[in-house]
Amino acid sequence: MLRACAMALALLLPGITPAAPAGDPDWHIPLAATPASAPRRPDVQRLEAALEHYRRLAAAGGWPALPADSTLRPGDRDAGVVALRNRLRVSGDFSGPAGTADAWFYDGKLQRALEGFQARHGLPASGVPDERTLAALNVPAGERVAQLEATLLRWSWLPADFGPRYLWVNVPGGSLELVEDGAPTLAMRVIAGHPERPTPSFADTVSRVVVNPPWSVPRTIAVEDLLPSQQEDATFLARLGIRVFDPAGREQDATRVDWQRLSADRFPWRLRQDPGPLNSLGRLKFVLANPWDIFLHDTPSRRLFDLNSRTLSSGCVRLEEPEALARALGADPARLSAALAGTRTETLALVAPTPLYVVYLTAWVTPDGVVNFRPDVYGRDARLR
Repeated sequence: MLRACAMALALLLPGITPAAPAGDPDWHIPLAATPASAPRRPDVQRLEAALEHYRRLAAAGGWPALPADSTLRPGDRDAGVVALRNRLRVSGDFSGPAGTADAWFYDGKLQRALEGFQARHGLPASGVPDERTLAALNVPAGERVAQLEATLLRWSWLPADFGPRYLWVNVPGGSLELVEDGAPTLAMRVIAGHPERPTPSFADTVSRVVVNPPWSVPRTIAVEDLLPSQQEDATFLARLGIRVFDPAGREQDATRVDWQRLSADRFPWRLRQDPGPLNSLGRLKFVLANPWDIFLHDTPSRRLFDLNSRTLSSGCVRLEEPEALARALGADPARLSAALAGTRTETLALVAPTPLYVVYLTAWVTPDGVVNFRPDVYGRDARLR
């Protein structure tokens, strides 16, 4: 009952808990006072320097807005090239000489500068100022200041010490890192929750991995996603290897269920997907303990990792390289290989429990000083402001 209440509250007011700081509706790590003498993390120091820089830019008037309907392409000769070059120069993305032999020519140097801008904003580095790129270019400097301020505030709520070894998932960045002694030793892309089913921010611990896991379908997914498909096609669940059980755990014959009479308010069944190539959890699931039933897991939909924007799941975090993570966290190599070679469900203990932090940071600065921004996909920065 407590878990059900927590999940219901998370759906109605995503992320609100009694321990959450006022103003931030998505944080679930118990807070502890940070000693005044605690060293500031390098990540925070770099963000503070970026904030001061962007404040100066905003105070000086920011950068010029570009036409939203630009059709510029590398190799073009157009007056709009001058405006694009000036825009990138103000933000530090273009550092070429003030004058060029042909100021209207979209040359390779300008293309590379735009590719760098696109990369640090999570956009395809095409060198073409398409609609999404123009939208990012036209975000005012003051908005970037607010984004950095929100990010620094979120950092102030994080623990002062994450420990010598931990997992770090940044939802807006679509990334996971295994950090050991202050440096990432493994990094991969992830897929997190869609804005309609957002991944909460929370702290947890990873201690076990399940090979060939079955999937107990959450009720929300069962009634909102699977039921309509089953009502259209009576073979839908069977083709996906999904079986039907009553509340007592007795399996039912799906062909004898009157699916047309069921609805979100009238759905007495539990659904479970067998392990296999179509299983939504893939071959590996990392066991967590949180009230939202959020896991780290594999996925059969590998092509989705090629997308730049990857908030697509129903809340869980899908991993680009789950086997590499299992090995890095200390799953017994021989047992892991044997289990992956078979089809039987098997749970493997990891060498030591590893802390996990799932965070929502829409800005960060790399060690070499590149300031990255990502869209506020869940609107949390906007609510915080």
